[in-house]
Amino acid sequence: MAEGIIKEALQQFVGELDIAEVEKQRLLTMTPQNYIGQTIGLARNIRIQ
Repeated sequence: MAEGIIKEALQQFVGELDIAEVEKQRLLTMTPQNYIGQTIGLARNIRIQ
């Protein structure tokens, strides 16, 4: 049974990345509620036939 990604595992993964600390903090503050990426732009380009 899939368990998904747990918070602690994600924090450890991000902490081990070879990137600037400010970028690590930015990644750790992202949630589905505050990050939608390119979703709006992609949705606007949907062509219904």
